[in-house]
Amino acid sequence: RRFGRQFAPDPAGADCTTVGSMVAINAAGSRSLRYGSTRDHLRHIEAVLANGMIMDAWNPKFRSMAHTARKPVPTNFRTNQNHDDSYHDGENGIHTDNSELNHQLISLLRQNKKLIDRCQPRSRRDRSGFLLTGVLEQDRLDLAKLLCGSEGTLSIFTELTLATVAIPQHRAALLLLFDHLESAAMAVMEVLEGFPSACDLLDRRLLALARESDPTLEAFIPPATEAALIVELDGQDDHEVREKVKLVINRLHLADRSPFQIHEAFKDDLIERFWKLPRTVVPMLYRMK
Repeated sequence: RRFGRQFAPDPAGADCTTVGSMVAINAAGSRSLRYGSTRDHLRHIEAVLANGMIMDAWNPKFRSMAHTARKPVPTNFRTNQNHDDSYHDGENGIHTDNSELNHQLISLLRQNKKLIDRCQPRSRRDRSGFLLTGVLEQDRLDLAKLLCGSEGTLSIFTELTLATVAIPQHRAALLLLFDHLESAAMAVMEVLEGFPSACDLLDRRLLALARESDPTLEAFIPPATEAALIVELDGQDDHEVREKVKLVINRLHLADRSPFQIHEAFKDDLIERFWKLPRTVVPMLYRMK
C-alpha cells in the first residue's frame, strides 16, 4: 500500500487469512464486482505434483518470464526415466516441462467446450468443483487459473506471483440500513447501476455481533436494523465520486427501495470504519460453536 497499489481480492477474513489459502479457495470479497476473484490476479504458481516434480503454472500473458534464472539439470540426475525438458532451479529441485500435460489438458478442454459452457452458472461467482471457465481461451492454456480454487487436490503451492492494482485516490462509502432483508437484497439491483467498486450485505445476526463487539456502533446502527448494505464508489476526482453517490441514492428513491437510514462517508477513516463491520464479525462467526 505504501507504493499506492494493493492485491485486489479482499475477503472479509483478510486480517487472519493467508495468500495461499486465498488461492486455494479462489477467494473474492466485497470488491469482486470490480476486480473479480483471486484467479483473475494470478501471474504464476509454482506447485509440487503428486510425483514430487515441481510444475510452473503461468498465466499466458506473463509466460515470457518463465525462463528467467533457470539452471540446467545436472548431467548425473535421473528421475522416473523421463526424457523431457525438465530443468533444475539450482536450489529447490527438478521442474517438469509440463508440455505433455498441457497438450492433454488442451485436448480435453476442446473436446468438452460445449459441455463446460452449458454447465456454467449464471451467478457472478462459481465456487462448485474445479473452475474450468477461462482456462483455455484462444488456444492459450492458463494453468494458474485451473489450479486456483482446487483446494490442494491437484498440487501443493510453493510459490505465488500476484498482480496488483492501483489504489483509488478518490472514493466514498454508503452504509444503507433496511428494515427487511428482502428490501436490502432488492436494493442491490439499483446500487449496481452506480457501478460500485464494492458491495456487501450484512444481516441482522452480523449486525448484532458488531454492536456487541463495539457498543459505539449502536449510535448509527439501531437494533431495529434487519439488514445493511455497505457500498463503495470511486472515481477520478471528488466531484465524480459525489455524483455517483447522488445517483445511487436517487435510484433507490425512484425505485421505492430507499433504506430507512443512510450514512455517507467521504473520508478514509470513516470509510474504513464502515468496512470494519464485516471484517470484524465474519471471523467471529468462525469461532462460534
